[in-house]
Amino acid sequence: MKKMSFLVLFLCFIFYAEGFAQCEIKNRVQADGSMIYYFEPAAFYTTKSKSLKINIVTDKEHYFVALQPTPFPEKKVGKKIKEDLIIHLADNKTYNLAHYDTQY
Repeated sequence: MKKMSFLVLFLCFIFYAEGFAQCEIKNRVQADGSMIYYFEPAAFYTTKSKSLKINIVTDKEHYFVALQPTPFPEKKVGKKIKEDLIIHLADNKTYNLAHYDTQY
């Protein structure tokens, strides 16, 4: 009876997780042969003139937050961006994200 209960719970979990997934996890092989996992950027902040999309990239060991601002700073300005990012959330929590790379 315990095995049957476990199986039913397991199947319910699988169908629930697949039915309500918020993003599709994709993967890509890098030039060095390593695999990264990511999902398509999602809207994080939007106004009439500006927007910020965000996604997470991982190699299953390290996690990176990828930000895509619109309008994107021109390359000359973007190369000067070296500061860490401070995020203030609505629940009054503050997070400091270390700057890693700016890509064009």
